[in-house]
Amino acid sequence: MRGNLGKARRLGVRLERAEPTPVFRTECAALMQAWHARRRAGTALGWVFDLDPFAWAAHKRYFLARDHGGQAAAFLAASPLPARGGWYLEDVIRRPDAPDGAAAALVAYALGELRAEGARLATLGAVPLCSPRRSDPAVQESRPLEALLYAARPLLSHWYNFDGLRQFKNQFVPSFWENEYLLLPGCRSLPSAALGLLSALLPGGLRSLKLL
Repeated sequence: MRGNLGKARRLGVRLERAEPTPVFRTECAALMQAWHARRRAGTALGWVFDLDPFAWAAHKRYFLARDHGGQAAAFLAASPLPARGGWYLEDVIRRPDAPDGAAAALVAYALGELRAEGARLATLGAVPLCSPRRSDPAVQESRPLEALLYAARPLLSHWYNFDGLRQFKNQFVPSFWENEYLLLPGCRSLPSAALGLLSALLPGGLRSLKLL
């Protein structure tokens, strides 16, 4: 993280808080369009991966990184976690040609600003199919389904950068990790649940994915 912060500073990255004004929304829309165009999947993902940074905008905090020329290089939208006295750094979107370290510097800046406001906790969210995975003896897991998903992980990595996401989040040295679960009514529901999950994650269907 220190290396990324140093790069951003040397390249003239400027960090600031932002309000969801029409100008800021336009800048973010351009960033999202460029970001989507470079996604491995080649299509918009749905459900937990849906990108909607201005939903409930009045309750969120926004942060922006600009390059040395003043152009928007990355933005961050944070959603409140009232029950835990914290914030979910929900959307961190960078321009594909943003200066090195801009996204990391923006996250570090946002964490400092939120802490100054009195936040007790902040999270960058989940890493799907996290490796190495953490088992929880208190939870009855579906071993076959889990084994199948992790067996498919190398193939799915062609469309989703699991390792890169874990590496990015790890640089901030999280105090702890928590497991997240998908709850199913029973083994018999696995086929229909798998189809439902695919439909939720990939609204355009398998044909919308980029070919390998």
